[in-house]
Amino acid sequence: MYKTLVYTFLLHLLSCCLSATPTLLPPNFESLNILELGEYYLTANLSLTADEVQHLPDSAFAALSVTDGSFFAGDQAIWVKISVQHDEMQARDLLLEVREVRINEIQFFSFRDGQLVDSSGVTGDYHPFASRALYHPYFLYPINMEQGANYDIFICYKKLGETITLNTLFWEKNAFLEVDRNESFVFNLFLGALLCITLIATVIAMVTGRKLLKSFALYCVACLLMVLLMTGYGFMYLWPNYPYWNGLGYFFVILYYLGMIQMTQLYMETKRFTPRFHRFFSISQWLLTLVFVPLVLSHWIIPDSAKAIVGRTGLIFLFLITGAIVLSCVYIIHRKRTWGSAFFLLGFSFTIVALILFEVEQIGSMDTFWGTESTLLCILFDFLILLTVFSNQIRQTFLRNSQLKQALTETQLSAAHALLEGQQKERQRLSRELHDGISIQMALLKMNLSSHFTENTAAEKEIISSVGSIAQDIRAFTHAIAPLNLDRQTLTEAVDDLILKVQNQANLQVKYRIDDLDEGALATQEKHAIFQSLQELFNNTLKYAEASRVALSLVNKDRFELIFEDNGKGFDPAEIKGGMGLKNIEARAKLLNGSFAVHSSGAGSRFELIF
Repeated sequence: MYKTLVYTFLLHLLSCCLSATPTLLPPNFESLNILELGEYYLTANLSLTADEVQHLPDSAFAALSVTDGSFFAGDQAIWVKISVQHDEMQARDLLLEVREVRINEIQFFSFRDGQLVDSSGVTGDYHPFASRALYHPYFLYPINMEQGANYDIFICYKKLGETITLNTLFWEKNAFLEVDRNESFVFNLFLGALLCITLIATVIAMVTGRKLLKSFALYCVACLLMVLLMTGYGFMYLWPNYPYWNGLGYFFVILYYLGMIQMTQLYMETKRFTPRFHRFFSISQWLLTLVFVPLVLSHWIIPDSAKAIVGRTGLIFLFLITGAIVLSCVYIIHRKRTWGSAFFLLGFSFTIVALILFEVEQIGSMDTFWGTESTLLCILFDFLILLTVFSNQIRQTFLRNSQLKQALTETQLSAAHALLEGQQKERQRLSRELHDGISIQMALLKMNLSSHFTENTAAEKEIISSVGSIAQDIRAFTHAIAPLNLDRQTLTEAVDDLILKVQNQANLQVKYRIDDLDEGALATQEKHAIFQSLQELFNNTLKYAEASRVALSLVNKDRFELIFEDNGKGFDPAEIKGGMGLKNIEARAKLLNGSFAVHSSGAGSRFELIF
């Protein structure tokens, strides 16, 4: 331990001795990290000016190379000094790039030969985007170096209770523009992928209405907002004039956790497998929503001391939720032993590792290997894996529902065929009884009356004629209730006979078309239903439509279609309250798992029976 202290002191002393000598810029370079050539001065005096810092003794500064560039929670100002010498014959355009977007306040100053020659405005995530020196998601400061001059560049980083990393690069301008263009292209592809997945998840959640997909959509939106915040693109595009949103990183993290908790409860079935964890998750959701969300949304007005307490408490609480999610998932995977559950945890593991390391940095003031690029890639992997898991679940659910629907349809059709068959048998039984019973009795009655009435008066003739009319009505009714005898004729022949009868008995022109009517594919009950429906349609047309033409088509390919059109006076289908004929057709269509549609206007009516 003592050796380490001595070694650190010697490094500090060496940096102080070398600080008075400006660094000679290489003639050809692309970028330099300020950790290699910068010095820093850490102070709690947030009102210190650049002129005062410039007059500090060299011993007040320490080399940044003895640090890793990370400065942890606390209200501090970090002044970084870069002393460079430019001996080339012409001026050079350089850029300072600060890639840490979570700095509360930052300002740049340029001194040439001890004189202040330029300074930027105060900017940072507590200030609107328009206050930046250059239009870019990161903080940029342009520097024009004249030939043979010595420059002292000062960067003032101010942080209020946050951990930041001084990820700052010194660039040759043209090299920066080329590298930045390539990085922007790659990031835009990455951001486009995240945005597409988020939109897909949101649309599917809205269409299906499933809670699991809604929570995944919330999860994706929260991750997308965190990405936009940590990369600075949110400041640049979404809320450039509202720096209030810059401080809502923890709000986006809470949304992320709310989505993750809900997904864990629903997908892993924690209520069934781990009821204790399920109760903890439910309580956590209420605490996050009712306690931490209001505190985070009002972070501008909370005192710094209270803000630090809330931040530490919230991070510890999120750390506990993360641990509970991992433990519950591991236990349920052991119980269920399914690949889907394992991949669900694998998807979470990427961002969980990122959040754990982030929380370790914030709580323990420890620097980790994790960076923004790693977090972005992990979020993308997370999205893709979870989208695959949920897509597979939706597919499995869809297949199960399709199988159940198919089984239900087959059951309904079987029941419908049985019902129609029973109806047809009953119709045939009634037809036989009427024909063999009442019809014969009526014929005998007519014969007896003829033999009894010998005077042949007008009254006697009327009675005999009435009995004959009743007998004819009974014979017609007998044929009506059992109109189709498939033992004697096909459906096509029966339809031809019906059309011929209508044309002979009524002034009605019928245009008839049959397309691929495969009668072998139709059950007996279906043929009876078709013929009886056609009878009903002709009957309605003759009674009410006052039509002169009818167009009829029968098609039986992938499905059966009966299209019946007339040029009658039409009617309003919504106002038809009686009419058992159309209701009977609709009932037959439902029994056959089909549909019956009616369209009517002043130019005629169209009826469509489909099953």
